Amino acid sequence: MILGRVAAVALICANWLGIASAEDRTDPSNLMTPQAKSELDACVARAAQSAGDGQRRTVAVGVFIGSKGRPVDLAILESSGLEHLDKRVMRCLFETNYVPATRGEPIQWIFRAVLGPKRTEPAVGGKRSAVV
Repeated sequence: MILGRVAAVALICANWLGIASAEDRTDPSNLMTPQAKSELDACVARAAQSAGDGQRRTVAVGVFIGSKGRPVDLAILESSGLEHLDKRVMRCLFETNYVPATRGEPIQWIFRAVLGPKRTEPAVGGKRSAVV
């Protein structure tokens, strides 16, 4: 069953609010092979680097996975603030191979990523050296 865009986005939003009934596998290890997850992680990292502004950004994308393991629909639920970055992350998710849905309804999954440089904290009890 292939959902129309409006129906799919409505279900994604319903899931975002916690009220949807479609098959839900929120653990990525249940959605894809380790190789597919590794490829997705690398693709998203490249997308984050493309922002080029050094800012930490968060993006959340609703993904519906069909019976052939391909995305049926995608929708931005939380934008990073950069349209081109959102589109690159969506492209990464669209190109990923997933575990096929098995109950006749698409699997819904919310992909959420924090993009950008990692913050480093000094070790507890560690000394900071000051440059004079």
